[in-house]
Amino acid sequence: MSEATERPVYQRISAEVQRLKFLGLSLSRIAAALEVSDKTAAKALAWVKQREDIAPVRAQD
Repeated sequence: MSEATERPVYQRISAEVQRLKFLGLSLSRIAAALEVSDKTAAKALAWVKQREDIAPVRAQD
């Protein structure tokens, strides 16, 4: 993947932010652990939650 098409940091860390949030860490603590700003950690969490909201619902068998 070229530099021009590389995903933004908040997208690259979103799964890890979600995992750490599930484990009970605060966004501030997550940001420190991942060496990003609080704003970037919050944006990552918002992005992954938005993607979950728009994900197609699978039919139940």
